[in-house]
Order: sequence, then C-alpha cells, then structure tokens
Amino acid sequence: MLKPAQRPKGQSDQNYVVYDSANQYYQVSPGEVENTLSVTRSKDGRPVLHDFSEVHKLGSDPSYSFGRHFSDKRLNGPTFIWEDGDGMFYNPESDCFVPEVDEHCIMTQDEATDALGSVFANDESAQMHQFSSLQIDLFLMKEDPDAEGELVPVELPLEATKFNVIVRVDYMPGRWARAGESDVLEAKEGLDLEYADMYLQSVKQSYPGASSSLVAAPDVEPEPEPSAPRLG
Repeated sequence: MLKPAQRPKGQSDQNYVVYDSANQYYQVSPGEVENTLSVTRSKDGRPVLHDFSEVHKLGSDPSYSFGRHFSDKRLNGPTFIWEDGDGMFYNPESDCFVPEVDEHCIMTQDEATDALGSVFANDESAQMHQFSSLQIDLFLMKEDPDAEGELVPVELPLEATKFNVIVRVDYMPGRWARAGESDVLEAKEGLDLEYADMYLQSVKQSYPGASSSLVAAPDVEPEPEPSAPRLG
C-alpha cells in the first residue's frame, strides 16, 4: 500500500543535488587549488548526491543552485509508472508486475524511459503514465477589511501585503489508488510579502524539482509548526 508523501522530519534524508537554470545536474569535488571547487556536468545527466558540506560554498555562484534530494521520489519532481495490458503495474525492484502501485513501482522519468528499452521494448500493450507531480503554489493575500485578523485573496497584485504558500504532491487521474488526490507537504499562511523572494528561494531549495505557480486562494488549512528542528 502506498503511504502518503511526507517531508522527512529531523536530520534524515540529508542529500543534495547541484543543478543549473537548464536543470542539468553537476558533480562537485575539491579543486586543484586549495579551497576551490571543481564543478563538472553529470556524465549520464542524472542527479549526483552530495553532502551539504560539499555544496554550500556554491551559494555565492549564480551559475549553479543546490537543493534537497529525497529518497521518496515523489518529493523530487514528476514520477512515472508502467502499466501492462492486464492493468498490472511494474515493480522494477522485484522485476515483476503487481496489482497495486506501491513505492517500488514509482520511477523518475529517466528510470521509466530506461524501462521502455530494457523491459517493454517488445510489449506493445504496456503504457507509461505520469503518476504524480510536485507543485509549489503561491497565493497573494491582503487583510480582510471586514474581519480583523483574517486574510482574503487580492484582485490586483498591487493590493497584496501577505502571501500563502502550499507545497503538494498531486496524483494524476488514472486506474490506481490516490488518483486525483493530493498530499500537502507544507502549508504556510500570512507571511509578509517583503520576504516572498527569500522564502520562495528557500522552498525551491527544499524541492528543486517542483513547478511553481501563482494561483487562486485554496481551501486548505496550513499545517501546524513542528516542534522539532526541520530539515534545511
């Protein structure tokens, strides 16, 4: 059974990737000169995992960005699955088909594309589906003139004084569990607009594979602040 997507708590899952504005991944290693870094493009175009100590010095280099990389593939960007002609789903870990999608069936786009050549090259009945997407939604808000302490959506961007943010995993419509549903990873409301760029940069570093958009105000309650330190 597929568990809801959740951002890990505490200090687990501390891996980072380095990428550029074209979403190309890079390998970071010590340079030939002391206290310098060597940055080279990933040979196969796939994420290269680093510790924070290896990437934090890139923060001052506008050519590259670094962000979190999670073991749960749903938190890294779009995911995909393979379905055969009998409605069974491919599990690459066990190399067999199962009746329901679980975490072992979920693949990145590169992994799903590889399966096309290695597993499904001669199976015309098999289909690749997008299973989930990762989304950051920003909502421009203002104080409600009729209710003290409440916020309402703005009609014009210039009216905004606050903003809300929701990070969520959306599941695509299909013949599998969770289809059409969402998992909210983070939800914050009532943040000061002057800090929007800084906050969104931080969120993007946490979820570098997410798409972001400005949307209408949602009917989603924000999650309470965690009592334990959160992952950066």
